[in-house]
Amino acid sequence: MVDQYKRMKRLIAAAIALTIASSVLAQSGTFTIRRPVDGSSVREVVKVRIPEGSIPDTGYIGIFVNGKFLEAIRPTEVEDDYVYELDTKAKGIADGEATIEAVLFIQTDTGPVAMDRSSVMVTVDNHTSIPVPEEGIELRYTFYPGEVLNYLSTERVSISTVSQALAQIGGRGSQQSLDIQSNRLMYAHDNAYETETGPEGLIRIQALPDKGKDYAIVNVLGETEPRKFMDYEMHPWYMRITDVGREVFSAAPSYHPSLDTAAGDSFRTDLFVMSPLPVLPTRAVRPGDAWEGSFLASVIGLYVKDGKEKHTKAIPARGSFEGVEWQDGIPCAKIRTLVRVGEESLDDVSTLGTLEGSPTKLEMEELTWFSLDSGVLVKKQTNLLIEILIESGATVTTGAAGGGPAGGRGDNSGAGNLGLGAGAPGGAAGGAGAPGRRRTGFVNQINSAIQKGTALHFRQGGRAGGPPGLGGPPSGLGGGGAGFQGGRTGSIGGSGPKQVLRISVQSTLELEQD
Repeated sequence: MVDQYKRMKRLIAAAIALTIASSVLAQSGTFTIRRPVDGSSVREVVKVRIPEGSIPDTGYIGIFVNGKFLEAIRPTEVEDDYVYELDTKAKGIADGEATIEAVLFIQTDTGPVAMDRSSVMVTVDNHTSIPVPEEGIELRYTFYPGEVLNYLSTERVSISTVSQALAQIGGRGSQQSLDIQSNRLMYAHDNAYETETGPEGLIRIQALPDKGKDYAIVNVLGETEPRKFMDYEMHPWYMRITDVGREVFSAAPSYHPSLDTAAGDSFRTDLFVMSPLPVLPTRAVRPGDAWEGSFLASVIGLYVKDGKEKHTKAIPARGSFEGVEWQDGIPCAKIRTLVRVGEESLDDVSTLGTLEGSPTKLEMEELTWFSLDSGVLVKKQTNLLIEILIESGATVTTGAAGGGPAGGRGDNSGAGNLGLGAGAPGGAAGGAGAPGRRRTGFVNQINSAIQKGTALHFRQGGRAGGPPGLGGPPSGLGGGGAGFQGGRTGSIGGSGPKQVLRISVQSTLELEQD
């Protein structure tokens, strides 16, 4: 009898909940998918629109595609609708007919109850409508003098640690998000040339202020904290490239302060950007083709920049043509470039080779979406994984940066003083980093040191002395010497079984749409 009584109470509660919910729905509106319309063709991100007021306060929707559950969510209210954004590419929805179904749920004392549902049949077209010639596609940059392309650069950084034994069998540790940074970059086409070996272009690369502002907050090489740069401190880096993106030469103009003490700047810090465009295949390609390609790493040293013609290093990589697809409404070729570097090769591509914390792996994947119509970069996503072998007792802290020109001695907070002097050699190295403190700065330093994605650099105006150090690695002990490389670190403290520190970085460069 007791069990029957409890079951009866649950049934009554559910019936009351259904009655209340039905009343709410009847008063507020009809639950239905208004957009996309039935029979329409869709691609990329589909905005599923449901009338405002048709979802009660205790309600949410479940999204299904071809009967497969994707997620439960309360959609965002936009104007007169609830809007759910279905990313068909991210969800791996194949081209062709697909049924999108939204199910309305309300939460009751006995759990969620499905109240209503609506569905539409659409045709997904992320790839099919872009033709690929039988002879393949020849991908080439097109240079239009006077054309200016603005991009948004976004970087996300996370770290995790796992025991060496677990790492060897593919184990993963929980990730901790450290840093998210966004900046704007400009790629301007200043000139175009016809040469005996093919077309070439002069590209002007420059940081931009945030939209609606006259400044940007930027992480720069050699500093552990972001700093503010005004628009007049952002200066261009010029790069002449072939139509497949190979460097012919690159240079940055020097800044000379006025000799008139009544006018001009006696000292100024300028911001430069050196972010090479992806290298394209030299032959026509079809989906599935692979080739021996390269990844251009920036190796600029601003204090010796005037004595060099080239400031990139071509790292061997494997390129593959993933296929064609729509990206931001533009028909594109999708290219994957994969770089894997072991311990024996780290010195060739990275200052990580100077660490005594045993960097063992650097894996980088670059995805490129290249416009088939206009011959410009639409999007570039770089996924970077760094693995460093550390002692289990070590803490993730920032080692001290090497001093700058006439710089002061670094303190014990984990960051060396920059030292903005003139005409003197590099300052002393920073002291030992404080144990147990987690800092995002070391990730920026490691990131910039290996020159992946967008590397932001600065130089001093006027007669600068020796260059600043690159900053200490994540060991908890400061750099051991001044100068451009920042010196080696001391040994990492701690004892016991070793752990693998994994640093994951995702950098995205995406064309801004008008």
